[in-house]
Amino acid sequence: MLFFKHIAIHANDDSGAQVNITSKNGEGDVFVRTSDDGAFVTIVDASAKEARKFIDDIDDISKTVRGKMKKEMGLD
Repeated sequence: MLFFKHIAIHANDDSGAQVNITSKNGEGDVFVRTSDDGAFVTIVDASAKEARKFIDDIDDISKTVRGKMKKEMGLD
């Protein structure tokens, strides 16, 4: 079961949108930033296995893009 201490959503025309999810103990925090240049996802304190699983579970991108993401992160 997941417990979250804090969820914040910020959006404006200058910097795009940002969603911050802070976990109960500060472990596994997730930050998502979007702008016209794309989206950026940061997961704090995730193991390589958890990061691979997170990428593999993204439904809206192709297998090729998931492979590129893992390669960029040294997870291939």
